[in-house]
Amino acid sequence: MNPLAWSIPAGLLPEEPALRDHVLTQYFAERVPSSVLDSNSDGGWRVSLGVPPTADFYIDPRLAQGLTWWGCSVTDIPFAHRMMQGVFVSLSDAWTLLSASRWLAGQASLPSHLTIIHLDDHDDLMCPRLAAYNNRLADLLTGHPVDLRDPSSVEAAINSGAIGMGSFLVPLLHTLPFIDIRHLCDTDYARERTDRYWLVRAHEPDTILDPRARRPSVRLDPIVDPLAIPDQAAGTYQVRHDETALLADLGEGPILLHVDLDFFNNRFDGDSDWLGNVHRHDPNRDQVMRRVDRVVDALAPLRHRIVDVAIGISPGFFPAELWQLVCGTLVDRLASSDRLEP
Repeated sequence: MNPLAWSIPAGLLPEEPALRDHVLTQYFAERVPSSVLDSNSDGGWRVSLGVPPTADFYIDPRLAQGLTWWGCSVTDIPFAHRMMQGVFVSLSDAWTLLSASRWLAGQASLPSHLTIIHLDDHDDLMCPRLAAYNNRLADLLTGHPVDLRDPSSVEAAINSGAIGMGSFLVPLLHTLPFIDIRHLCDTDYARERTDRYWLVRAHEPDTILDPRARRPSVRLDPIVDPLAIPDQAAGTYQVRHDETALLADLGEGPILLHVDLDFFNNRFDGDSDWLGNVHRHDPNRDQVMRRVDRVVDALAPLRHRIVDVAIGISPGFFPAELWQLVCGTLVDRLASSDRLEP
């Protein structure tokens, strides 16, 4: 069986072609789905999946400049990742979960309390294309088990597209006992969302590949009473635009640092009509570099607690002409022998 093609029963996808394409594109996110009538079923569809075929998918007119620095082609973007001076760096942010998985695999047991410092223009709390069965996770696209303490299974799920750039945090929240997510964001999302929240484990029905499956998800419930912990609490979440306020009152335990470069500049935001967005987050080069310095300086007192650093470059969001400068500066400043102290 081709793992990148499925027979979808009639009724699960719209008849109208444009609406069907929209539903499939939303479902598969970073891949390019196509559908035809399935000659072997009664009105069903044959859906197949490919990687983005051209630079147009990533919007950025200077994409080639960034790819030349990285040393890969457009079709390599969903899969490209490497270590740079002890820092995990990827093009698609989905690979951040592989870095966390490698760290978890080296631990004798799951930490009872983990902090994730999340620098990003998005919360990345979308529902992955995974199924939850009896406290275990499985890839809905391939059927293979996914265990965060088994990095090879995580790598396979990212390669298949089951775990994407907006959904890599949810598997962690369904695996570890308690995670405190501290989200630094420079746009109105942070200024308008000033409450603290419980992260509560939930499930959503799958709508396309397996309607019987329950997909792991989380919801955000405002914290009214800090002592009234919900039954399915996976942790807590707060987003701030000020790093000093964000990093105050951190609990004990290890820290994972995740940096999506669209935190510094999200000029394109995956939107082909980005020029029409007059409110886009698009500071200039000097402003970006001053923000890099401020963030790294704020993190300095926590270096001994940061056990893993993952940087996602995010083509189609962060402008390619800044990849080398910003990524290189962050790697140079975050790479440190004492940072990886157990």
